[in-house]
Amino acid sequence: MYLMSMEKLAEMVDAGNKDLIILDIRPPQHYGKGHIKGSMHIPLPMLVEKMETIPDSKKVAVVCSMDTNSAFAVAVLAMNGHDAWIAKGGISGWEKLGRELVK
Repeated sequence: MYLMSMEKLAEMVDAGNKDLIILDIRPPQHYGKGHIKGSMHIPLPMLVEKMETIPDSKKVAVVCSMDTNSAFAVAVLAMNGHDAWIAKGGISGWEKLGRELVK
């Protein structure tokens, strides 16, 4: 399983990395309360159905509330040819770095 530290994710975001997609797989009610700016939202139960909306050429950093859900999503994405990574620590890890969530 691929792990990406939250520090590495923040560094990539700050650098304006165009080869990165942040995929938030939390339920809509959690995403609506605050998410990483520019993140793509596909709730976990809809991941397979919406898989075609995720570009194959991009690195995908998956965030959620708990890394276990991210691990499942990364496995599904990898089986479908995506370069997918668990953003270790999820949304709370992003906030612990003092980073902003948007609504």
